[in-house]
Amino acid sequence: MQKKILLIIAVVQTAVILSLLALIWNHSQSAPEPILPDSALALIGLFSIAGLFSFWMQTRTPFSLQEPSADRHQGLVKWFNPTKGFGFIEQENGQDLFVHQSEIRQGGFRYLIKDDRVEYQIGTGKKGPVAQNVVRIQAALSESDQMVEDQRVTEVP
Repeated sequence: MQKKILLIIAVVQTAVILSLLALIWNHSQSAPEPILPDSALALIGLFSIAGLFSFWMQTRTPFSLQEPSADRHQGLVKWFNPTKGFGFIEQENGQDLFVHQSEIRQGGFRYLIKDDRVEYQIGTGKKGPVAQNVVRIQAALSESDQMVEDQRVTEVP
């Protein structure tokens, strides 16, 4: 639905700009003085390019070239840099899988923490397999939680 609205906006914007350019062209052919200065024409052109670029950015598929497979996989976050917005998931087969923050599908979360257990689908990105539709299913234990867990395991008779 959002893509349709963006497409309608882009079409209307293009029609308005083309109409304005046709008006300017017709006026310049019949009158010796231009209807708009060159700086205004440059701004109109820049606005057009910015609008089309915005439309392209909103409708492109982030970091993936095809739809993900239907089956879900689980793995542990090997590392994730929230500043750069990407990291790697260690799959159950031991291989690393690239993950980008745009593929994290959890309300309010756009980052992962080392040793988070995640569920994901595998898709194909520009440089190979990527994690898609990533959901955190179990948060990593903090250091204090890990110490309590270690004590509990060692205390079992």
